[in-house]
Amino acid sequence: MSSNGDKPAIILLGHGSRMPKAGRSMECVAVKLCEHHGYNLVKVCYMENAEPSFVQALDECVGSGATNIVVIPYFLHNGIHLNEDIPEMVRDRADRHPNIKITLGPYLGFDDKLVSLVHQRIREVHP
Repeated sequence: MSSNGDKPAIILLGHGSRMPKAGRSMECVAVKLCEHHGYNLVKVCYMENAEPSFVQALDECVGSGATNIVVIPYFLHNGIHLNEDIPEMVRDRADRHPNIKITLGPYLGFDDKLVSLVHQRIREVHP
């Protein structure tokens, strides 16, 4: 079973920070995915310095009955986590859960919508 008919469970995977509440904006995105796009199961997790971990989030999805899980790296810039660490973590979990489809989606990276957002932020301080 997926989380909502044909909709997969979603895991948003951020870097993590020692600063409390640093992931709050990613948590807000998770809530909006449910409210506006009909996902029933969206988990937020972190690579390091915060919890839950990727393993914890994935195990929660599996424990909730999800059989189709999409992992979205919540990163703007490419680097070692995206090229090595995250694919390895996803492969490891996929090997441990052979009956679960676990798909690694693309990271956030560049999008024209970011240009508009940065422009908006500039206008907020320099109208």
